[in-house]
Amino acid sequence: MSLPPATDFRPLGLRLLNAVFPRVWNAGLLPYPDLLESTLDAMATKSTGLSDFGDDGFARSQLRVLLAALENEAQLNPMGRVIAHGGLLKALKERLWAQELFKRHPEILERPLAPPVIVIGQMRSGTTRLQRLLGQDRRFTALRLYESMSPVPWPSSQRRPNRDPRIGYTQRAFGFLNYINPGIAATHPTGALEIDEELGLLDASFTGAQIEAQRHVPSFARHCETTDQTPAYAYLRQLLQLASWFSGRDPHKPFVLKMPQHMQDLPALMSVFPDAKLVFIHRDPAAVVGSGASMVWNQMVVQSDHVDPHWIGAEWLHKTRHRAAVTAAYRPHIPAAQQIDVRFADMNNDWAGVMQRIYGFLGLDFDAPAHAAMADYLARAAREHTHTQHRYTLGDFGLDARTINAGFADYRVRFDIPVETPAAMRGAAIAADPGYGIGEGVPA
Repeated sequence: MSLPPATDFRPLGLRLLNAVFPRVWNAGLLPYPDLLESTLDAMATKSTGLSDFGDDGFARSQLRVLLAALENEAQLNPMGRVIAHGGLLKALKERLWAQELFKRHPEILERPLAPPVIVIGQMRSGTTRLQRLLGQDRRFTALRLYESMSPVPWPSSQRRPNRDPRIGYTQRAFGFLNYINPGIAATHPTGALEIDEELGLLDASFTGAQIEAQRHVPSFARHCETTDQTPAYAYLRQLLQLASWFSGRDPHKPFVLKMPQHMQDLPALMSVFPDAKLVFIHRDPAAVVGSGASMVWNQMVVQSDHVDPHWIGAEWLHKTRHRAAVTAAYRPHIPAAQQIDVRFADMNNDWAGVMQRIYGFLGLDFDAPAHAAMADYLARAAREHTHTQHRYTLGDFGLDARTINAGFADYRVRFDIPVETPAAMRGAAIAADPGYGIGEGVPA
């Protein structure tokens, strides 16, 4: 298999928009979506009628590095510029709304949060499936996708809490992205009301891998890897308190959280959630890197016409190694009673057995209602996602399994991670090159 050029598969509607946007901007019919901090601030304050961003020194420093990378490295096409501009403006508006809510309702930041259960693993290692399974249990709570994409209730959300407009916004946004590139849905099937990771809560501080996975911004990525992200996690905690308060969640129910980003930010995560219970999941590194690169390619080609799959392969091999190194170095500082390790292969072969182990670690009974709810979820996911085909080869990204495995030999031995075969990859086919051709129907 060979990946097509970014422009080859795009729907006619997107190609027309990329052609029309510049003409509309030049004619003054729509404002040019520039990426200047001053312009974004002015638009956010005018739109909301608010001016207090709160303590945003860290977020500002992140934003400035990101803006420079977007202008100098990302090679955004017109749609990419519109998406980037809109996302940054939305985040600034939501910081203004959040600060206003915190001032009007100081009880939000006094709201207790039970120690969360946090799933930690590489991108494409089964973290989504594990989080969604745990989230089926009535004894836990979890964010829905619309709460992650828009973590601060809009003023209209507050007027109509039973018909939150964030849900419709999320449905439309994902519908449009899936129209632009159906491969996005294949790599990460989701929906507005589906349990999902807290990416948007880090986006609020202009940090996190969601930004890196959508655009070529290597200077921003290196900045995030070498900067203490504790302030971003402290704000993430405040946004969880806000979500709990607004939705009326039981504060005694632990949130089930998960993000591959947590691997590289593990010290910051634990400084903010020192009592968290951590579930580490491990998968064949070659499958992880290849699947992650494919997911990133499917996102990047929406926003740029100049996407180099070999650069993506090298970058995501680096990200995988970096995250593994940070996690391995920091785990000895976390009490053993707060950690458990599970394997992707075991989740495939006996998910209920793995959950039994996890529940023992959490000190809970893996009861019949929890088992039934999880089984129902898996059956629903299989029905809804049988049409999705996530196919690629490592060679598409300039990678091969031998090179990847050479850097993870000790890791494989420590956690006894099997090399994945076609049977283990749910209908995958081995390609003619030394890599894998993978087709995944259940969210990884």
